[in-house]
Amino acid sequence: MLPVDAVSIEVVAVLGRTTMPIGRLLRMGRGALIELDAHVSAPVRLYANDVLIAHGELVIQGDRLAIQVTGVPRKGGAAGETPDARDAA
Repeated sequence: MLPVDAVSIEVVAVLGRTTMPIGRLLRMGRGALIELDAHVSAPVRLYANDVLIAHGELVIQGDRLAIQVTGVPRKGGAAGETPDARDAA
């Protein structure tokens, strides 16, 4: 059996969301812009198994994108928020 710290888990960074007609989605091509509901300075939300685990800022590290963690929800607070729960708020 693997120790817990050796288990890999997928972490998802959510920059923002949008809704659009499917026709527009189907017509999209190279160079199309998709405007999101988030401001450029809004925190990125990090999720593991659809549970909010942290907030952060998008940064460039060499030739890669990275997230610098700026906050971790406290237990019993917003940590139970799922990506879909944000849309309901």
